[in-house]
Amino acid sequence: MPNTCPHCGCDNDLPPRSSVQHRRFFAVVAAAFDQWPHDHGFQPEDAEHLRAYLLIMAGWKEQAEVQFSKGGPEAIEAAAITLKVMMKKLGKRVFANVDMDAKKIIGVIPRSIAYMTKKEMDHFEACRIFGRIDDIICDTIGVENTDKLLDEAKRAA
Repeated sequence: MPNTCPHCGCDNDLPPRSSVQHRRFFAVVAAAFDQWPHDHGFQPEDAEHLRAYLLIMAGWKEQAEVQFSKGGPEAIEAAAITLKVMMKKLGKRVFANVDMDAKKIIGVIPRSIAYMTKKEMDHFEACRIFGRIDDIICDTIGVENTDKLLDEAKRAA
């Protein structure tokens, strides 16, 4: 008896990722962008920006740190520019935090979810991360589940 995914019902014997799962994820993010609360602390510029944020919040991220030593705002700015240049080479959006006590800037980017490579994210890892993102969206927007969010988006279209 094959091992069945608890999230989508696919057999573990199938290819590492499901195209249905991948398309649904992007549809959910687009629907969430359209209903993202205006009073939320994070305001995405577009659905891609929201996708990056959600992946990071779900833990699917890469992180780099740049230390800064003594100095005022100039030292922090120089460290921030260095970090931004390093991270921009990856072609992704950078989310950065300054930790004044530890004297470092932490830059975070989302890891790839590229469907065709399937190197980093197999089907079950995708279920885990996409499930976390569904939970974040439901909590933020105040919907019971993302299927209802998709239904509302279809009706509005």
